[in-house]
Amino acid sequence: MQASRALLLLAATCAAVSTTAFAQNRANHAAHLRYDLHGDASTDNFGSSVAFAGDVDKDGCADIVI
Repeated sequence: MQASRALLLLAATCAAVSTTAFAQNRANHAAHLRYDLHGDASTDNFGSSVAFAGDVDKDGCADIVI
């Protein structure tokens, strides 16, 4: 990831609705939603844990796990 860019990764779970995780790319104070990921069902716990995994595939970009 370039030094001038910041990535915000947010995950939220709720039993009443399908769970969600999204990543926002922010450069030069302009926020743009890059990814909006949703679980299949409200009970699948998608997004209950997120983490940066380093550069797993060696492409020069940080990877995440959800």
